[in-house]
Amino acid sequence: HMTALALQVALAVLQTRKGDGVEAIQSQVMPKLLLLIKSPLLQGQALDYALQLLSCLATINHPSYPFDTILTALMSTYQDEQTLPRLSLQNISQCIAHLTFPTSPDVRNAMVQKVMSQVTSPSETVTVVSLLTLGKLGRLVDLTDNAELVPVFLGLFESQKEEVKIAASFALGSVAVGNMERLVPVILEQLEQRSHLQYLLLHSLKEVITAEQDVSQAHIISVQTVLPMLFTHANNQEEGVRNAVAECLGGLAVLQPALVVAELTSHITPETNENVKSTVVTALKSTMITSNAEANAIIEPTLPDFLALVTDPSLSVRRSALLTFNATIHHKAKVAVSVTHLFPAIYRETVKRPELIRQVQLGPFKHTIDDGLPVRKAALECLDTLFDKAWHLIDLNEVVKNLSEGVDDDDHGIKMLTYHLLIKIAFNTSTSHCLLSVLDKLTGAIQKRLSAKLRDNAVQQEIEQHNELSRAVLRLAFAFTKLPSAEGRLTSVIDSIKQSPILTPLWNDITAESRAMTRRSSSTVLVVDL
Repeated sequence: HMTALALQVALAVLQTRKGDGVEAIQSQVMPKLLLLIKSPLLQGQALDYALQLLSCLATINHPSYPFDTILTALMSTYQDEQTLPRLSLQNISQCIAHLTFPTSPDVRNAMVQKVMSQVTSPSETVTVVSLLTLGKLGRLVDLTDNAELVPVFLGLFESQKEEVKIAASFALGSVAVGNMERLVPVILEQLEQRSHLQYLLLHSLKEVITAEQDVSQAHIISVQTVLPMLFTHANNQEEGVRNAVAECLGGLAVLQPALVVAELTSHITPETNENVKSTVVTALKSTMITSNAEANAIIEPTLPDFLALVTDPSLSVRRSALLTFNATIHHKAKVAVSVTHLFPAIYRETVKRPELIRQVQLGPFKHTIDDGLPVRKAALECLDTLFDKAWHLIDLNEVVKNLSEGVDDDDHGIKMLTYHLLIKIAFNTSTSHCLLSVLDKLTGAIQKRLSAKLRDNAVQQEIEQHNELSRAVLRLAFAFTKLPSAEGRLTSVIDSIKQSPILTPLWNDITAESRAMTRRSSSTVLVVDL
């Protein structure tokens, strides 16, 4: 926050004093800013003011601190660096793009040629920043007159370096944003011709579709042409490709909701391929954060039809539907009232199903695979959101019965999600009474967990998971001490905790922390961070 305010003041000085303020900015602000832009923590308002400051400096182009000098300083922030966080690379590229944008066409073209010469650098960092810079600048100004750009981007799709391929995909899509009419057909043509690059090309198309463009420009993308192509790729065996298709479909649904939502609805029939259904319901998740009133008015009434896929026979479709269900309740809690009839399906998915567990032979060893694990995790996460947003609509007796089974799950993540939910229920004075029916069973699970010992040769991950579970169990035990009529049923648990030299300090910390949070909170719900 202080960084944003400081940059705002520096910008105000530059805007009011023009050339007179450049010297102070150059000597006092820029050295620190050049360090700051390498930090992944630079974001939000602070980043916005940094970009405005650089644009202002380029507009003034003072003889004592001209554009070329600033550009060289910005480029020096990454040229000698072997590894920088991805967010840092994005920040640097944005800074260079915003510095360049207000300059004359001749200066911009010279800068583009300079950056283009670095795209083939042996340094992956230099290549990635160069591609990101061209992409960021391409969103601000049309760069398509440079005939070399698209061939270079497409050539780098074949790179052996994953980060370079992703940056090239972003660059192609972002430059297309600057001239959609010219480059969208190129992307679509490549998508038809180069199927082995479909993942990267779909991400380029996604950049175009989801760009912050005026909705009135959406006609540039021919939905009638794009939709059939996207549905062809929606049946791809690769989940990454299907997710990219889903994001494109979601973006189109926001831009042209009436046409696209009708098309999506037609692809959730029982006869539809499971990959396509999974892609379609995932596409709805991408629409949850839109503020487009027209799109929301068309999409929201259809959501129950899509969310009903939580009952689909296919595991992959149910998982995708649960993830979209979760996003829907998180962003549009009012929808919960119209889908309560689907809640029992979510409850059922939180329980381990023996018929989904199989064994495979790996050499001399047998390995157990739980095909229901991803669906079970998605269901628990969805239930967590439902509890936060609409707990009064949940059948808590059914939920706690299922959760009492989850504390013994083989998967660490499932156990942690289960304890997390139980703690929320226990600390909510309106719901805690529901736990009394399973208190004895949960007390036994707590006792078993607290007596578990690590093997002597446990690896670091096992140690961390053991400690994490121990803290979760102790928090749940503390929550149980606040339940009415529970005191006598917890005596053995509390005694074993207080007799353990390892558990006693943890218990004391949790007790003190929980009491302090209770005093500070005026809410009836206390959410405890595991």
